[in-house]
Parts: sequence; C-alpha cells; structure tokens
Amino acid sequence: MIHMRQPFHSIATAAVFLVFGVLFGGAAISQSGVTFADVTLNEQATWAATGLMFVMSYFSLVHLRYRD
Repeated sequence: MIHMRQPFHSIATAAVFLVFGVLFGGAAISQSGVTFADVTLNEQATWAATGLMFVMSYFSLVHLRYRD
C-alpha cells in the first residue's frame, strides 16, 4: 500500500532533493562533473547521484506501509 504524507517537512525535503537532482543532472549533461572537497566525480557517478536524488525526493513524499 502506498501512503501519501503531506506535511511541510516532507514537501520541503523533497524540494531540496529535487534541486540537487537538477543541479547534478546539469553537471552530468555538461560533462563537467561535480567536485566535493578536491574529489571530482566522473560523469557516470554524477548520473548515479542524479538518480539517487530523484529517488530520495520521491520517497520523502511517499513511503510504503505494510498492513496485514
């Protein structure tokens, strides 16, 4: 069962993850990579981070609940 949560905290968290996903995606498209503390992620790792941010954005709004 999918249960929707709509409090402000969940929506704000999803928006932050969405912004990071768009930024990582833009960096992956431009093939410049993302740099964290003198370590530059290559294009494949940047695409993986983009996907992870979008998945985290989705699951910050929706979570699965098991009912008997």
